[in-house]
Amino acid sequence: MSRIPSIPITSTSSAIAPSSFALIGSPSATNSGDLPNKIRKGVGRLSENMHILANDPSLALFCLQEHIRKEVPNIIKQRTEFSNQHRVLQGTCYDIDYSIG
Repeated sequence: MSRIPSIPITSTSSAIAPSSFALIGSPSATNSGDLPNKIRKGVGRLSENMHILANDPSLALFCLQEHIRKEVPNIIKQRTEFSNQHRVLQGTCYDIDYSIG
């Protein structure tokens, strides 16, 4: 399985002009200085969601595998019982045909 790497974000608040903060979010982010943390959190969530989406098919296949692992023994048992009942019923039909004919 490939894991999507998270993007490291360094604190570059001094290199970004204050006018560009208005595009990112609320004006309180420029005053509090926690914008890099908010960006890091947002990118982390995006990375996590991409990882979940990338592995979603494998999760579905895992659920399918678990279902098969649990149900195949029951299906084999039912098939064996059905074959036995079919054999008994076939013998009974032959007996009835023999007694009538």
